Amino acid sequence: MASSGRRINPYRYFPAHEALTFLRGGTIFPHINRADFAATIYPPVAQFFFLIVTWIGESVTIMRLALLGCESVTVALIMLLLRSIEPPE
Repeated sequence: MASSGRRINPYRYFPAHEALTFLRGGTIFPHINRADFAATIYPPVAQFFFLIVTWIGESVTIMRLALLGCESVTVALIMLLLRSIEPPE
């Protein structure tokens, strides 16, 4: 579960902090860059998005569907923008 899903402020501790040892896994943690000093690599809006998605469900499939939804909205907005631009003569 994401740290924000456990009511832990993701900006309070850096990944290697001892308060987060119960969240560490052997697969991902050894490969985190700047684990000793960077609080998070994600901006606040991304952290909020991850929190909302993990409230819905904590599976990889749910996260993938949420990201696919974001990409679909982006493509739709780009298509609307392109339609509103007049083609060059």
